[in-house]
Amino acid sequence: MAELAAQSRVSKDTIRRFEGGDSVLPRTIDSLKAALTRAGVEFIVSGKPTKDLELHLPDGTIVRRSRG
Repeated sequence: MAELAAQSRVSKDTIRRFEGGDSVLPRTIDSLKAALTRAGVEFIVSGKPTKDLELHLPDGTIVRRSRG
């Protein structure tokens, strides 16, 4: 989390609140998304709301998590 906070210029407390489901400002989400994108994360719009996360690792492994 420290690296994400530094790269996005968003405080660790704000990241914790966001991860916990609290609302944050749109510019905070933009900053987090920009930092993650620079780190190689690709955001894919599926056309439907979801709380699922799918990571495609360089070795071909796919990791799926659901928060729903």
